[in-house]
Amino acid sequence: IACSFWSLGCILYQMVYGHTPFSHLRTIYQKLQAIPDPSKAIAFPPTRNPYMVDVLRRCLQRQPTLRPSIPELLHHPLLRPELRGPPPSPSPA
Repeated sequence: IACSFWSLGCILYQMVYGHTPFSHLRTIYQKLQAIPDPSKAIAFPPTRNPYMVDVLRRCLQRQPTLRPSIPELLHHPLLRPELRGPPPSPSPA
């Protein structure tokens, strides 16, 4: 399931930003090296919906155990607006 959330994060990232998280890297080799490397930060530019950025950050965690579970994602304020409190604050990748 954790790999599915990474994939979901990549798809959502493409939809939100118009490119994949590692599109700035030229070769497939560079991309494959960057994906597991925590020193290669993923950029999360601000959007109109900070809850979307929060979901992206959670899904694109390099450590699979830190990615959301299905129930966590289904109860996220992005999908459940009635649960929204103050928007999540931006944090480093």
